[in-house]
Amino acid sequence: MDALARPDSLDTLTVRIPAKMAAEQLCLALVTRDGRYEARMEFALPPGAGDFVELSYPSQFKQQLLDAKEPYLAVLAGLKPDCNAHETVYIPTAWKRPDSLAELQLIINAGNLDAHVAVPVLDGGERRFECERIATSPTIAFNRICTIELAADLDLMGVEIRRDDFFGNPLPPVAMPIAF
Repeated sequence: MDALARPDSLDTLTVRIPAKMAAEQLCLALVTRDGRYEARMEFALPPGAGDFVELSYPSQFKQQLLDAKEPYLAVLAGLKPDCNAHETVYIPTAWKRPDSLAELQLIINAGNLDAHVAVPVLDGGERRFECERIATSPTIAFNRICTIELAADLDLMGVEIRRDDFFGNPLPPVAMPIAF
């Protein structure tokens, strides 16, 4: 699913829970690209939840969010022992259940810097996925989209967001472990 596409509805949010993950809390952070709307939510995971879990999204601003220009809203979903814990494993999220899972899209804020996502490959190498600038404005909360083409040999738990400053020097990577 295209992370920048406007959904038909914001009534429910679908998350993909990996079978081998043991976490009690699903922690969500949502933000619009202009930074004017932010929300945080916590959900207790039901025991024995299937691959996809549909969550009710309780917001009184659904219509305003749907009326906004695209891209309008980014969702970050993480599994933690509790939502105040620092370590997080991130999971795929969509406004409706996808028909297939061929790619993951990360929405990030890299400022004016170039950015890419580095994903380790099981044989010891890594694959690089460039992040493209989002052409609309304002882009206060996020300004790039990075598309990871899924493959069986990728170790998504080792995903890193990497940025280069204006002189080509790398800034510290940002770990983004994705449970898939």
